[in-house]
Amino acid sequence: MNSVFEVRTACMRDCRYVADHLSEADRLEVSAARGGDMRAALHECFLKSQNAWAVFPRGGDAAVFVFGVARGDWRWMNMWALSTPAVNEYPLAFAKGSRGVADMLFAMYPHVRGYVDARHVKSIRWLEFLGFKLGAPVEYGLRGEVFYLFYHSGR
Repeated sequence: MNSVFEVRTACMRDCRYVADHLSEADRLEVSAARGGDMRAALHECFLKSQNAWAVFPRGGDAAVFVFGVARGDWRWMNMWALSTPAVNEYPLAFAKGSRGVADMLFAMYPHVRGYVDARHVKSIRWLEFLGFKLGAPVEYGLRGEVFYLFYHSGR
């Protein structure tokens, strides 16, 4: 990813660690979309994923960010991503590294989509920075909270 972070194939242990140390904004988003059991939500995302990755501080053994993609339909891959507050320790390095990872993701999967909680402004800005577009606000999740569909459709 860059000199501060590295990307590795994720394992269930990485997902459990991130679920147990989730950022407050991601915790609110998961709760609104799926309910309050963070480990169960991340476990399900991981198991359904075609590919999943974890981001670590270089040389570290605790993931600070996990993400993956699962088949949505014949064209679209559904993306999920969750972080710990530790990604905020190096915001510029994380943003720059994310762009390279997004390019890799888009090369592998030209049509990627997901939902983001409308309250999660930082995540929305990050998704737009990576090249995702936002759809109109929609009611989503267990309580019909406002979310945006985000998507990238290249090629």
